[in-house]
Amino acid sequence: MPTSTLRFPVKRNTDYSFNIQTFATGNIKGVDIYFLGRKSNETDKTFSKVVNFKTHNGSPSTTGLAKWHLTFNAGECDEGFIRIDNKGTNNGNESLLFFTELDCYEGTTDRAWQASPKDLASQLDSKADSALTQSQLNRLNEINSVMKSELEAKASLDTLNQWVKAYQDFVNANNANRAQAEKNLADASSRVAKLENNLNDMSERWNFIDSYMASSNEGLVIGKTDNSSSMLFNPNGRISMFSAGNEVMYISQGVIHIENGIFSKTIQIGRYREEQDFINPDRNVIRYVGGS
Repeated sequence: MPTSTLRFPVKRNTDYSFNIQTFATGNIKGVDIYFLGRKSNETDKTFSKVVNFKTHNGSPSTTGLAKWHLTFNAGECDEGFIRIDNKGTNNGNESLLFFTELDCYEGTTDRAWQASPKDLASQLDSKADSALTQSQLNRLNEINSVMKSELEAKASLDTLNQWVKAYQDFVNANNANRAQAEKNLADASSRVAKLENNLNDMSERWNFIDSYMASSNEGLVIGKTDNSSSMLFNPNGRISMFSAGNEVMYISQGVIHIENGIFSKTIQIGRYREEQDFINPDRNVIRYVGGS
C-alpha cells in the first residue's frame, strides 16, 4: 500500500537528500521508496521518471525508530514527489508501516530534521496573523470596557442629576409654599373684617351632611359628626388631630408629634434624606443632600 508526498519543484540533474524515521510490524515484507518525477511540460502525466532509491526487506525496526539518510538524483525532471510503499505482509495478517520527520532537501549531507522554508514562513505568517488578531481583539475588549464604564458612569451621573433636580424642585416648591402661606397669613391678619361676631365665651357651629365646623375661644374645629375624627386649630399655635376623641398627632412650636405614621416617599432630617431604594424597594437608603 503506497503513500506519497505533495509534488514539489526540483533542479535538473541535481542530487537531493531524503531523511526519514520509521518503524513497522515484524510481518512486513519490506519497504520501497521512490522519487517519481516529470518535466514541467508533461502535465498530462503523473510522472515520467522513476527512481527507486531505497529498497528494504523486512521491518526497518520493531523496537524503535530507525533513521534513514537517502539520496537520489532528479535527472531531467523539473518537479516530482516521494512515494513510500508498504510491500505487504508475509503471514496474511495486516502489516503496518509508520514514519515521521520526512525531510527532503538539496545536497547529500545528512542533517537533523528541519521544517521546509515554505512551511516555516506559513507558520510565522499564521502566528503573526494570530497575534495581530489577538492584539486587535484585546484592544477592542479594552475599548469596549472603557465605553461600558463610561456609559455606566454617565447613567449613574444622569440618575444622580435627576435626583438632585427633583430634590431641588421639592425644596424650592416647599420654600415657595411656605413663603406663600406666611404671606397669606399676614394678608389675612391685616385685612379689615367685613363681618365680625363677638361670641366671647360662646361658640359658633356649622353642620353639614356628615361633618361640621365649630369656632370658639379654643380655636377652630373641623370634624365628623360622629366624632370619629376631627382637627383642632388652636390660636396658641397648636394643631391637633383626634381619632375617636384621642389626640394622635399634633404640631406645636415647630415640633410635629405623630403616634403612628407612614412615609410613602421621603423624610429629611437636617442634611440627610431617607427614602425607599428605587432599585430594591425592600430597603431604604439615607443620602447626604447638603445644605440649601
